[in-house]
Amino acid sequence: MMEQIKYDLTTWFEYVSNKFQWLGINYEFSQERKVWLVSFSPVSRINCSDEFNLEAMAFEDEMNGKYGLDAPLFTDEENLFKLSPLAQTFRLQSIDCSESAILYEKKDAKVDWGSSLFAVSSMKSETFQFFSNHECPFVKVA
Repeated sequence: MMEQIKYDLTTWFEYVSNKFQWLGINYEFSQERKVWLVSFSPVSRINCSDEFNLEAMAFEDEMNGKYGLDAPLFTDEENLFKLSPLAQTFRLQSIDCSESAILYEKKDAKVDWGSSLFAVSSMKSETFQFFSNHECPFVKVA
């Protein structure tokens, strides 16, 4: 059951991290409590995001319904419990919209939009600028 809960957590972490790219997530399995512990940050952004709070509460309810007393415990910035120095951090590797990267792309190159960082399968003569934030467009710069 521990591995299934971890799978459910990391699947949801990936989803919510794509949606709220500012979100930091630390988590670990507590041998003492025999449950997964999850801490979200930064609290300054969490407090301002009703959408994130609704998503998080719905997920917590889902986990409680599915796993009962074995369900993970959640907190913001380790307010309700402390994680060990060995806790794992879940954060998608991405480029902020204020930063950019230059790609050399063939006109008909295939783009992997499923990745948090867009990947181009073949590169050639045209230069493009891309962003990892899904709201930012592919922009031809040269």
